[in-house]
Amino acid sequence: MERTKYEFDYETEAVIVADLIVTKKKKPIMLVRADPRTELLEWGLKELIYNLKYSETFFPYAMLVQLEKMQIFKWDGEKLSEPIFVKKSEEIFQDYDQEFSQKRIFEHYLAALTEVWIHDLDYNWKMENPPGSKELAEIGLLELLKGTQTQRKVVLRGEVEEWW
Repeated sequence: MERTKYEFDYETEAVIVADLIVTKKKKPIMLVRADPRTELLEWGLKELIYNLKYSETFFPYAMLVQLEKMQIFKWDGEKLSEPIFVKKSEEIFQDYDQEFSQKRIFEHYLAALTEVWIHDLDYNWKMENPPGSKELAEIGLLELLKGTQTQRKVVLRGEVEEWW
C-alpha cells in the first residue's frame, strides 16, 4: 500500500528533540525530559522511553523531571531500570526559584531549572551542597556529573528546519 504525502512511520521517521542533554567530553551521559503536565503524568515517562529508544544516540542515564518529582533511571538500550534517584522537585528547585511551587511552570523553564541544578552539582556556584547531592554521591552519579556540559533542545534524530 502506498503512503500518502502526510503519513510517516513514527518509529523511523519522527524527529526527536531532547529537552536537555548532559555530556562529558562530548560523550552522552544523560537524556532529560522536562514535563510540566500534571494531568498526563504517565505520558512524560512514555515520551522519555520513546526518545531513548528511537534516538540515534545512546544515553546510559535518563532523567524525568515533572512538577511533583524528579527521577533518574539507567537505560540499557531496551528498557529503563527502576528509578535510582527520586526527589521532590520542589526540594530541588526551591533554592533556585523560591516561587517554584506557587506559579505556573512551562517546559522550557523546567528544563532551565534542571540545567541550573546540574551545573550547581558540578561547580557549587549557588550552594556548597546542592539538593540531592548526597543521594547522587551515594549512587555514584555525583562524580559522573562533575565536568559535564549541558545543551537544551538538541535534535537527536531527523532534521528540523528553522521557521523563525
